[in-house]
Amino acid sequence: MTVVRKDGKPVLRVIGVANASSFAKATLYIGEGANPDRWLRLKTPIRQTAASTPLIDLPAPVFKGSKQWTIRLVIEGSDKETRESWFNQKLW
Repeated sequence: MTVVRKDGKPVLRVIGVANASSFAKATLYIGEGANPDRWLRLKTPIRQTAASTPLIDLPAPVFKGSKQWTIRLVIEGSDKETRESWFNQKLW
């Protein structure tokens, strides 16, 4: 992840790989804290990627209310099996 400017405003660019041998879909979620009780599903569709690429740009206001967030990527295969990756991000 990295902070970049988009339309003159700071955004958190999430970079990663969304891939599976039988890729069907991928979904990103964010939640407050290191082990969230609730998740906000991000509506931007995540396409299959073979290398580390930008997955989504999250505007700074998304992160108001907490100094620590967890970003969760869920990949579902056409066989309905899922894999998850979590990343904790502390904000200054």
